[in-house]
Amino acid sequence: MADAVVAFQEWQSFRAGTGWTGLIQEQDRWIDTTRYSSAVVEAECPLISNCTLVIEGCDVQGGAFTTHTALTASTAGAVQLYLQRSAPYGAAERLSSLIRWRIEGDPGDEWNLMFRLNLVLKS
Repeated sequence: MADAVVAFQEWQSFRAGTGWTGLIQEQDRWIDTTRYSSAVVEAECPLISNCTLVIEGCDVQGGAFTTHTALTASTAGAVQLYLQRSAPYGAAERLSSLIRWRIEGDPGDEWNLMFRLNLVLKS
């Protein structure tokens, strides 16, 4: 099986008024990583205010998602996250079978976000 580079999310901008608590990536766009041993998530986030961009994963369809990383205004910019299927993990986190993004917005404030995500999957 060959390595793969996936445009996990092309450039996307979101703006929401008060009362919006967030968004979840459409289920048909979640990334199935079961055939890969490791991954690198490359996140570019030049604009973020009053919200958090969460990269999360789970191992079973319908299961509970856990957070791999969360980007806020203080951590915005370009970030790389290393994920690995098997221990020892070292500087990496455990690679989940499904990966998605989610936005947690502050319902009391307007929020803005612009981001792009790429995923490099290794066999």
